Order: sequence, then C-alpha cells, then structure tokens
Amino acid sequence: MIESLIFAGIAVAIGGYLIFKHPSWIGVGLFIALLLSVPGMVLSALGQPKPAWAGCALSKESTVVGFSLDEGRAIYLWLQTSGAPLSCQLPWNEQQAAQISDADAAAKAQGVPLKIKAHGKPGQTGTRDDEKLMAYPAPQPPLPLKQGD
Repeated sequence: MIESLIFAGIAVAIGGYLIFKHPSWIGVGLFIALLLSVPGMVLSALGQPKPAWAGCALSKESTVVGFSLDEGRAIYLWLQTSGAPLSCQLPWNEQQAAQISDADAAAKAQGVPLKIKAHGKPGQTGTRDDEKLMAYPAPQPPLPLKQGD
C-alpha cells in the first residue's frame, strides 16, 4: 500500500512541476486526470470493496467466498472470479439480500458453493430494474463412473 502512495506522490509532484514549468492545455488535462485517478488507485491498493458502478465484475459467473449484509446500507460480496479474488459493494436492496441469503442456505444444505451472476441489460449492477443479480447454489458435480466388471 505504501508503494502506491509513494508512486502517487511522485507522479503528482512531477506532473505539477511540468504544468507550472511548461503550461499547456494537454498537460493540464493530463494532470487533472492523474489527480482524479489517485483516490481510486489508493482505494484499490487498500483492498476496499469496489462499488458496483466502478466496475465490479458481476457479469461473469463468480463463486461467492463470503458476503455481509449491512441492512439499509450495502451488500458486500467477496468473489472468486477466474483471476484474483474481488470484493464488491452493492447498494442495499431487500430482494437481493433475501435472494443471496436464501441461495446461501440452499448451497450449504447441498454442500456446494454459492454462485452469483448479473443478468439483464448492462448498467450499474443492482441499481436498475432491468438488471438483476442472481445468486444460486452451484450444480452438483457428476458422480464418478462405475468401474466395469
């Protein structure tokens, strides 16, 4: 985490020096873009959950490692995608929270992992009526084949 802060500090210092030494509209625009990206980089380095609007990858099927329901505030998901684990923060939604809880109970009863996926039109997951979150128990793995006599 400290490496990200050091990088951000150095980048801002160099950008500020270049703007004041050689001012141009392109330089000013790039410096503003850098300043706007630093908070996201720091939050990412801290491991804070990504809000759904910031690109939480729910369009692909993911395994739910854990979740937390902060009633009235947010739904926190810890997901295992094809790459590294990901933490997401969704806006509070009573129906989604109930669906995740029910699907988790069913997955535990069946002894399978909990899966989650967004379906519908793309947008801000959980914030539009035409995009819904679907949580469900993973299908049972097939039984091994019998050995022939």
